[in-house]
Amino acid sequence: MRRIWLGFAWILFGILLGLVGIWDPWIPIINPPRDFWGWASLLCGIIGLVLVLLDNKNKD
Repeated sequence: MRRIWLGFAWILFGILLGLVGIWDPWIPIINPPRDFWGWASLLCGIIGLVLVLLDNKNKD
């Protein structure tokens, strides 16, 4: 059960990173390319999805 919550946390973190990539940062020094935020968001979402699916698989 703990792994499923960790998976949801990763998915939400991926969504947050995706939103950060959409809006301009309020600190101009922190301005990596938007591609970075997109790939980081996708990676976090995949990690979260894998954790959720693995937790559901272990319950059977």
